[in-house]
Amino acid sequence: MFTLSEVVGHIEQLYDNQRVKTVDELNKYLHDFQLSSNAWEITLNYLLSLSYDNNNISVILFFSQTLRHKVKYDMVQFTDLIGNEANDQLYNNILMIISNYVKTNKLQESIKTQLIISLVYSMKFVDKENVLVATIETLQQIERESDQYNNHLLLSFLKILPEEINAMSVEQDEASNNKNSLLLEDIRLPVINYIITLINSSDGSNESNLSILKVLRNWVLEFTLNELISLENNCIVNYILSQVYNCSPFEDLSIFEAALEVLSIIIIESKELIHLDKEDIILQLIDSIYSIYDKVFQPLLVSYKETEDLDVLEIIIKFIVDCCESWELLIVKQPVFFEKLLQISIDLTFPLNNINNYQELDFRGYFFKFWCDLQTSTFMKRYEASKPILEPIYDSLFQRSLIILAYPLDSFDELSDKDIFLDYRYHISDFLKSAFKMLTANKFLGICLANLQFDNKPWQYYETIVFILKKVAIEIPYYESKILPEIIYKICDVSVVEQINTSYLDSINLLLAYLSEWTNKNAEKSLEPQLMFLFKQLDMKDVLMNDSNVLISSSNAFMNICIDCGDKLSPFIEQLISFYVSIEKLLDANTMDTENDLQSKKDLSLGITSVICSIKEDYQYIKVLQQFLESKLNNILHYDSVGDMKKLSQSLNILEAVFSEITPRDEGKIHLNHLGDDNLKLIQNVYSNILKPIFVKNITNQRIVEDISHIFVEWILHLHFFIEPILKDLFDLVYNTFKAQKYNVLLVLSAKIMDIYSIDDQSIYPASLISEYVPLVWQFIVKQHESFQEFFIKESSANISNIELMKFGDLINDYTLFVNDTLIYFPMEFFQHTQLSKLVVSFLLTVNKISDFDVSSLALRTLEDLFSWGLSNPPISCEKFTSTPTFIKNAVMNLTQEMYLETFKSLFQVLLFADETDSNLDDNNEVSYDCVECFCKFVEVIQSFEKIDFIIEDGITKILSLMGENIMKEKEAEKFIHGCYIAGKYNDYRKLARTIKTFCDWYKRKYNRRG
Repeated sequence: MFTLSEVVGHIEQLYDNQRVKTVDELNKYLHDFQLSSNAWEITLNYLLSLSYDNNNISVILFFSQTLRHKVKYDMVQFTDLIGNEANDQLYNNILMIISNYVKTNKLQESIKTQLIISLVYSMKFVDKENVLVATIETLQQIERESDQYNNHLLLSFLKILPEEINAMSVEQDEASNNKNSLLLEDIRLPVINYIITLINSSDGSNESNLSILKVLRNWVLEFTLNELISLENNCIVNYILSQVYNCSPFEDLSIFEAALEVLSIIIIESKELIHLDKEDIILQLIDSIYSIYDKVFQPLLVSYKETEDLDVLEIIIKFIVDCCESWELLIVKQPVFFEKLLQISIDLTFPLNNINNYQELDFRGYFFKFWCDLQTSTFMKRYEASKPILEPIYDSLFQRSLIILAYPLDSFDELSDKDIFLDYRYHISDFLKSAFKMLTANKFLGICLANLQFDNKPWQYYETIVFILKKVAIEIPYYESKILPEIIYKICDVSVVEQINTSYLDSINLLLAYLSEWTNKNAEKSLEPQLMFLFKQLDMKDVLMNDSNVLISSSNAFMNICIDCGDKLSPFIEQLISFYVSIEKLLDANTMDTENDLQSKKDLSLGITSVICSIKEDYQYIKVLQQFLESKLNNILHYDSVGDMKKLSQSLNILEAVFSEITPRDEGKIHLNHLGDDNLKLIQNVYSNILKPIFVKNITNQRIVEDISHIFVEWILHLHFFIEPILKDLFDLVYNTFKAQKYNVLLVLSAKIMDIYSIDDQSIYPASLISEYVPLVWQFIVKQHESFQEFFIKESSANISNIELMKFGDLINDYTLFVNDTLIYFPMEFFQHTQLSKLVVSFLLTVNKISDFDVSSLALRTLEDLFSWGLSNPPISCEKFTSTPTFIKNAVMNLTQEMYLETFKSLFQVLLFADETDSNLDDNNEVSYDCVECFCKFVEVIQSFEKIDFIIEDGITKILSLMGENIMKEKEAEKFIHGCYIAGKYNDYRKLARTIKTFCDWYKRKYNRRG
């Protein structure tokens, strides 16, 4: 039990620098108090008391916050304490508290807000018709009786009311006796009349105007535009406009911002009139907007050049964007009428002169969505007549963008400016694509080429064109063979490579990578200059050593061109390999030996391999591939022999990149003679003489095992049964290593084995292979399961906590995914193995309570999938059966009947107690959601077997009896059991989910569990 003096003492200590307890201890105590049933009596008694002095505002605020929390979330406690008949008393008490505070001049804004929210939520428990109207009248009476005429009590109530009422659940609490009384519709006319009265009687002060605008902001959506703009009520719109005209933003921004915000809401709502053919009202609004721009915005934008007041600029831009986005359909329908608005938008999107402050870019980018949507609408058949009118606008926009997108001639003043600039460039992509579509490829590329023709311009000028081309590269049609080849010749001038700024060089490389598919269609004209450009820079030792970005981008461009143009490059493979060897030597000479060097080697190797694989003649192909691999394999053997683990790991990574491109020469051979594939002997040699010995030798080195496992994954994914001679040995190697070391990468590798070799489609693989390997793979999978379960049971039985168990978090996560795959690929075999299926369920029920929420959610979803095999249709993740085999359904029934108590217990523990941790609330909500879904699925499965449906009531009753001495006497427990049974019986699983959530919320509040 808490006492008033103790609670007040903790609050005062919280604000005392000489506090005895820590802030965390004090906050925990006060939080526990707020959740307790005891808090009701203490809070109400304190707030109703008039014994406090002027020095305890922080105490009053805390109890006001507590009251808000209790009324919103803990009414079940109040009802338990006092009974339903006292609900009117709570409402009256809150009104009395507000009245007392108004009279004693202690109703500070923060306290007032908390009390008004409490009042709003208490109204739904009052058995009185028109409680909203009655509350408004009562608050007006309190204001009239108070000496403090400027407390704006009713204004504050009206400001808060719409937001809170709209936030209330559609399904009101069952304790509410007036479900239809809390409707804003009931008080629309009194409120609008009250607001008009306030406007007419306003004293003109900023405080008064701001209060009225805040109320309008929250209420304006409750009125139709006809009501707001009609003759009898036009004082509202006129009032808003007058605030825009008369305020001084540089002195007081709040009125300016609030007035434009309300006007924006009206404008956003006005777009509905377009569909109703009531555009005349919009025409009234647009005239007002132009007037505001001429009389208010333009002078402010002129002043902005000196003041650099970013807040003013953002407010103006956001307002114009709201206008454009709201009236987009009308603009594309009648673009001539909106010429002025479009010109204003052009000026605000891309000003003619350089920007004053890089932070402006964030606001100017607000327009991008509008320009993209407008272009999309223009391509609709009904608006195609507007395209000739709008095309010059996009031409102007595109030309202006060249200035804004250019890097500064000097370096950035601040690192944050560079981040903003790069972020702006990232978000402009869609706009540039819209301009490209509107102007067509010919005109757009023509502008780019024309801007590249100017000589003696700074590199930033040309880099901007290349950047733009990168953004639209995917839109350039393959048949474009006139302007783009000229652009490529211009930017790939080998003679000036050494003089080009590295940032510009990097940008060109990225463009060439994006254009690789286009290059394949136009190889004759553009392939040679591109490759020569890449060769030249990759051969520049200083560039390679000093600028990693250029190294990465040039290697990546080479890789992309090789992949897309391999058939055209294969006749020149010897020259390419020679070039590659020289570049590799340069990279090996780099004493820095960075990750970028490794990535570049992987990209270059992958590119060369792609070209090799394009060689049509089998003998030539295998000969070149063996020659290319020879140096790679020799490096691996050398680094292993000298014990250079870092270099060994890098060499294995490069080999992985090579094998990621190698596929069977002829997929059809598998039905004839799959052992005759040209790659087979090469793979056998690499496995038997290099990779397996190194794997076994370095079995305790996780990094090396992971690197080699990744190579095995590539073999399995790309070569399938073409590597049959090594498969059995590979299975043994993986199993024995996992049994000894428990590396999670081996579970990932095992999952790939299961994925590929569980296929029983004879149109893909010969029947002889299927009959041999599917059972073999299942035996391998079972052994992997058993190996992990032995390890997990040993660890979890050592009485270690969930937190300690999480040191195996990655392994547990990957094993859970492994279970998922087993259910997808081997469901029949899994449920036949009853001992394994029981162990897996026990594992999932254990780890679903682990404090790592990703693991918990995954375990719950996997458990749901597992039990779903008891239904007529298999889980959606499995395509093996169209309907669930009877054997599997019976196996699930037996498993369910055997483990129902453990399942209910585990799920309840997650639902009720998982959120007692201090972890992220959003993650916790996701776990709770997954747990509810799993619970519903479990009940659904049980009820699909009529002869065992009694275990629902039996299981829930037994679990609830363990949760508290008196819980089974509570009506909520009885309602919960009945709700589960009825909802399950009629397949109403939405209701079942609500039943579970309602009970859990009740339990947590009843027993002061945090939620």
